[in-house]
Amino acid sequence: ANANNLAQLLKGQGRLAEAEAYLRESLEILRTELDASDRTLSVAYNNLAALLVELERPDEAVSIGRAHLDLMRATFPEDHWRVASAHGVVATILEKAGLWLAAEADRAAELRIYSVALGPDHSWTTQSRIRHARVLAELGRMDEAMTALRAASASIPRIDDISDPSALDAEV
Repeated sequence: ANANNLAQLLKGQGRLAEAEAYLRESLEILRTELDASDRTLSVAYNNLAALLVELERPDEAVSIGRAHLDLMRATFPEDHWRVASAHGVVATILEKAGLWLAAEADRAAELRIYSVALGPDHSWTTQSRIRHARVLAELGRMDEAMTALRAASASIPRIDDISDPSALDAEV
């Protein structure tokens, strides 16, 4: 945890190369000390991948993201929301690198799994649908993108439609 904290401090100072070494150290320590289901381990993978994107090393970032996805697949059932989340991280890395075609497969998997795991109207599913629509639009598949956006819009609760305001707080 100390290595991760130091890495975040260095990153905030713009000392990205130094931060990378500490993030890698933190990830290695956490991989040996924590169960794969611990969210702290996922955060460590994601922090390193994000830094590698900032360092303009997308291939390495994708490799870290896919390693995390493989770990989530080995730890949870394929239709678990943590697997969906890991697909989303890989898709984000690919999108930042402008690799829209490659990102589409992970966005589609993220959306499919969230739909199954959380339901089609859950806020995370809706957000995933919007992210998938953006990828479709970037690929020039405008009809599919508009269909996805209409579906997302239909699943967003309207304040007037909510009889119990606490329903707005419902999450996983």
